Parts: sequence; structure tokens; C-alpha cells
Amino acid sequence: MNTGVKKLQTIKDNSKVLIVTSLGNEFLLQHIGFTIFSNDYNNISVEEWDIDSIIENKVAKLKFIDKFDVVNEDLTEIKKDMEVLTKSFWTDGVVFKGFDDKIFPYAKNNNYDLILFINSYETEDPVFYTGLHLEGFGLYKRKVLGEITSKYYAMISSSIYDVNTRKKIAGSSRTRDAYISKYNQSKGVESISYDDITEDKDVIISLIMNSLYTQFNTLEIMKKINYF
Repeated sequence: MNTGVKKLQTIKDNSKVLIVTSLGNEFLLQHIGFTIFSNDYNNISVEEWDIDSIIENKVAKLKFIDKFDVVNEDLTEIKKDMEVLTKSFWTDGVVFKGFDDKIFPYAKNNNYDLILFINSYETEDPVFYTGLHLEGFGLYKRKVLGEITSKYYAMISSSIYDVNTRKKIAGSSRTRDAYISKYNQSKGVESISYDDITEDKDVIISLIMNSLYTQFNTLEIMKKINYF
């Protein structure tokens, strides 16, 4: 599902672009049963995965249009206070602590023109369309009439900000999910541990990058490849 697309308009040549990510450090597990009384939830810290750094490095290696000069820097210290502050129902926007007082000043002081901001987000269930809310990335199980279906999912948004005006000038969001059978008839989400999901890291990274690749193409900031 691709939503909220706002394509990038004209930008100056050789715009210097800073990558900033805020994808979270929790692997979310949800099991939606036939009724609300059979729902189960679990959150597992995956800080050791260092998802932000991995995605920043991968994004920096993509083939962007010539005027979009993407730079990857280690912003670990600056991003310490990047947690979500508010979410706007009317604008579908998210405000992050630290963006105004740290990220924008850093970008301006280091001669950046744009910020490419990548973050996870929350929306109504785009996997099984139950009307419930999902956020971030993780594993989603649903049981209906005795049948269990399991899917990995990643809900990712990308936005482009003008450093001087601090305004969002383009953006897109997309959910990726992938059917799996690993947990279908085995452990419930409440009993799944970090050791159980270690091998799931590559799946989540793949979903995030597939989502971003689609978004960047939609925003028309990727180079077009001619196969013929």
C-alpha cells in the first residue's frame, strides 16, 4: 500500500542531501484472534541490530538522480532524542523531538540543502484490514476459524525537507509484508524471544529497502535504468 505521495518538485543542481533515519529499536509481535479477548502482544528490543545505520548505509549506495547528492553521516549522538512527540490526525504528520533544535541546525551548519528523513509510522492494519492499528516493523499473526496466518511487515515513510525553510517538500509512505510459515503453528507471540527472531533481521531489512526503493522511484529521485 502506497499512500500520501507528494512528489519532489524542482530542486537546484547538486543539492547536498543528509540522510536521517528513525526506524525504532523494537520488533513488534501481534497475534489478532477471533475476538479481542484472544489478542496477544509482545515487543522485543532489537537495538543490537542497529537498523538505522544499516538502512542509512544501504540508501547511500543507491543510484539517485545527479542533482540529488546523498551523504551518509554518523548522527548517533544527535539522534538520541528523536522519539515521536506528537502525531497530527489532520495532516498525517509526525513531529520528532530533536528535529528542530538539532537536526536542522546541524544540516544548515554543514551546508546541506535537503534532508532525506526515513521513519517508521503507524496506520490502520494494512496487512489483514482488521481496522486495528499497526506500527513500525515486526511479525503479525491472525487466527480466524482455527486458521493461522503469519506475516512479517514493515511500515516505512520517507520525507524530503528543505533545510532553509524547514518545510516538507516531498514524501511518501508504503507498507511491505511477506507471508511466512515459520511461526504458524508453533509459539505464540507472547513466548517468542530475541533468540527466536535473530534470523528475521534480514527479512525486515529487505522489506524496509523494498519499501524505500518503491517510494524513491515514486518520488522520482532514483535514476531510471534503461534495460534495452
